[in-house]
Amino acid sequence: MLDTYSSYLKKGIKASPDAIKLNIDELRKTFNIKFKTKNSLKNFILSIISKYKISTIIITLNEKGALLFDEKNFYYFSPFKIKNFLSPVGSGDAFSAGFIYGLSKGNDKIYSTKLAMACSGANLMHYGSCFFKKEEIFKFLNKIKFRKY
Repeated sequence: MLDTYSSYLKKGIKASPDAIKLNIDELRKTFNIKFKTKNSLKNFILSIISKYKISTIIITLNEKGALLFDEKNFYYFSPFKIKNFLSPVGSGDAFSAGFIYGLSKGNDKIYSTKLAMACSGANLMHYGSCFFKKEEIFKFLNKIKFRKY
């Protein structure tokens, strides 16, 4: 999985990684594009998937959830409340780690995205990057809802 943006993404994407992950602001800045509609975002992602032969693109939306583009399927994952928010530092890395961990344990991409969101949420309750505990992750898993996008 490639988790980067700007010129690094533009160079790395040419290697056709299995998955890329970035946040919506990084996507806009990297490709200098604004998405006015849901369909414009979908069409752009489909063009990236087709051109670079990437099977999965994950876009985090900060406090608004996440999007999973899995070849031809598009999913939106709703955000959930964090009561003890302390710091966003490292939450993107926690998200990526959760996703990769989920896949490495044989889970599908939907469950792995839920796990990624739970890791990111648990990370928000700590200062620094990835100092959360396993129990904090599983506390959030059932709160994460998704739907076709």
